[in-house]
Amino acid sequence: MIKDKSKNSISPASPQPFAATKHTANLRDVQAYRRNTRKAQPGCSHETLPLKKGNNATVGNTLKDGQSDTNQKTTFCDGDRDYSASSNNRKYSQRRIYDPMLGSHSIPVVKVSDLLERIVDDGNFLLALSSVRSEPNKACGYDNRTVKDVCDPLLASPSAREKIRQDILHGKYYPGKILTVQIPKANGKMRTLGIATVMDRVVQTMILQAVTANMPENPWSPYSFAYQPKRGVADAIAEVNRIREEGYQYGITMDLKAFFDNVPHDRLVQKLRVHIADKRVVKLVVAFLTPLVIGRHGTLTRNRIGTPQGSVLSPWLASMLYLDELDKEITRRGHRFVRYADDVTVFCHSKQAAKRIRAKLIVFLETTMKCPVNQDKTKIVKINHISLLGVKLERGKWHILRNKKQQACAGYLSMLYEYAKTKNDYYLIKAVQRINGFINHYKRIPGMAVNELLAIKRWRTRRWRNIIGKKNFFAYQRGVLL
Repeated sequence: MIKDKSKNSISPASPQPFAATKHTANLRDVQAYRRNTRKAQPGCSHETLPLKKGNNATVGNTLKDGQSDTNQKTTFCDGDRDYSASSNNRKYSQRRIYDPMLGSHSIPVVKVSDLLERIVDDGNFLLALSSVRSEPNKACGYDNRTVKDVCDPLLASPSAREKIRQDILHGKYYPGKILTVQIPKANGKMRTLGIATVMDRVVQTMILQAVTANMPENPWSPYSFAYQPKRGVADAIAEVNRIREEGYQYGITMDLKAFFDNVPHDRLVQKLRVHIADKRVVKLVVAFLTPLVIGRHGTLTRNRIGTPQGSVLSPWLASMLYLDELDKEITRRGHRFVRYADDVTVFCHSKQAAKRIRAKLIVFLETTMKCPVNQDKTKIVKINHISLLGVKLERGKWHILRNKKQQACAGYLSMLYEYAKTKNDYYLIKAVQRINGFINHYKRIPGMAVNELLAIKRWRTRRWRNIIGKKNFFAYQRGVLL
């Protein structure tokens, strides 16, 4: 069979991107020729490539060796494809580079090279001591030193503060052991809390104050409401009300399985190294992140995963720095959401969209962020019957969940009964503070059922009179002892 060689011939009337020369003997030579042409290497001839200036291709204008057109952008044409060195470099320079440790989203940077000196500043030191000193009844650590035992000598002695300052500056401060205790949760299960020593809590407060003061403006997502100044549950519920008014019909309540206990240290530390410019501070924070933990039977283990619950730095590291990646990923996908610590609720217009988004977010959390998701508790609910942050929406009004109400009332009653046994007025003040704080917390929520709060107030006063008698409730509310 004789092949027709006329089909492979090059007609002079229809210019081809490459002439039939020895440089284009096969496909590999063609690719090498194009690559060398884009890089504009010396010694490479461009006579066989037509030029395209702007949008008009010209066949006759060619560049000779050593010449370049500086007035216009030069593009080499290959049929319908354009090869431009500048456009190619710009394309690859703007490509998002994914790092499995950092993710693909930007991290706010605290650009302070002397952050450690600001942490150990005497004014910051005194402010941290006052903050820890304001809660004298908090549990002490494994060394059994109370808040007064630690804070009072440091407040009175500048030389004692100077010694700790020098230890921190020279990298000689080492965190103490973490004492673990088990406390009951509302669902009947137990939660493990890590209790640091009072001195460690003071140093962690110093770090958090300095980092917060030098943080860039608006570093976190506007839809994250936990552990941020002038933001709280009431602001999160107000955002949910706005989302309802926009016509969203369904919500996905994401449940992260033991999030604070499962935060991977490798990704968190890499994010921390980008977040903090002063590497000495990073080293100090990592020391607080990986302390020795005293177990139930006195066993000592090094913490290699998670952030200790009860630590001063845990909200900043886990809820803000680590979960900020989730906030930006949901925002990039174009979804509306509300997050309060590890409670994430994403809103959708339809149930089919909610199923699709739920599946994608579970994959993102478990594969990219290494956060296990409790898929049984990650549910899709109608927005008119959604429950989050201790309240539930029913008939257009927010109502307090029954377990939250029972827990607050039980704490109030226990304080009253403790006073009946000891006759110590301290328990009356704590009882009033606890029940009033509970009522004021939910009173700020927009759209809250007023009748429910009034019923709790009436029950509070009635139980006071039955157990305490005629002692003035409002005098104890003002902190006045009769």
